[in-house]
Amino acid sequence: MFPLGLQSPLAVLLQGKGGPAGFGIGGSILGLILLVLDILVIISILKSHKTLLVKVVWILVVLFLPFLGLILYFFLGREK
Repeated sequence: MFPLGLQSPLAVLLQGKGGPAGFGIGGSILGLILLVLDILVIISILKSHKTLLVKVVWILVVLFLPFLGLILYFFLGREK
């Protein structure tokens, strides 16, 4: 197999090794929760009535800043 640094994050998460930081199973569970929340937020963004450009920007924010992107979208991006 590949060293942990060369595997995809999803493969590391599913193996329960927690990646280079060595968070173990707990880190994998938290990573899985974060992945599910990211997917739900991206679905919410796609269903919103925002312009295509705004949707793309929010999706990129959520993808590149997984935890912070969720918080930012919750407080700044959601439709009231």
